[in-house]
Amino acid sequence: MSEIIIFAEIDGEGLHSTVGELISAGKKIAEDTDNVISAALIGGNQDLASQAIALGADKVYLANDDAIQEGVADAYLAAMHRICIQVEPTVVLTSKTPIGRAVGPRLAYRLGSGIAQDCTDVSLDSDSGRVTATRPVYGGNAMAKFTFADKDPQVVIMRLKAFET
Repeated sequence: MSEIIIFAEIDGEGLHSTVGELISAGKKIAEDTDNVISAALIGGNQDLASQAIALGADKVYLANDDAIQEGVADAYLAAMHRICIQVEPTVVLTSKTPIGRAVGPRLAYRLGSGIAQDCTDVSLDSDSGRVTATRPVYGGNAMAKFTFADKDPQVVIMRLKAFET
C-alpha cells in the first residue's frame, strides 16, 4: 500500500483552508488504487489531527519540535523531509501558499525527485501508474499536462482553489 502525503499547513489556531483542497486532490489521484491519504501536520496537535481526519485524511503524521516556528520554511522543510524519508510516499502534495512554494521545490531537490508547480488538476495515468499534472502555460492561454518519470515521490504544488473541499 502506497501513501500520498499532503502538507497540512496551520493557519492561526486551525488548519489552513487548503488542507481540504489537497485531500480532495489526493483522493482523485488515489481513485481505484489502494493509496492511503496521509496528512503531515507540522507543529500541530491532536485536535488539528482530528480535523484533518474529518476532512478525509486516512492518517496523520504529527511533527512537533522546538525548532518549528510558524512561517519558518526551513523548520517545515526539515520535518517534511524526515517524514518522507521514513514513509517513502509515492506523491507529496503542497499548496501554492508562501510556505508551500518555499517547501515544495526544496523538498523535491532533497529527495532527488521531480516537481510540478502551479497545478490546477491532477490524475493518475492508467498506463504508467504515474501522476499527470495539469498547469497553465503561456500566461494562462494554454494548459500543459506533465506525467512524472519513474522516481518517487512525485511532488506537486497545487494552485489555491483548484479543488473543492
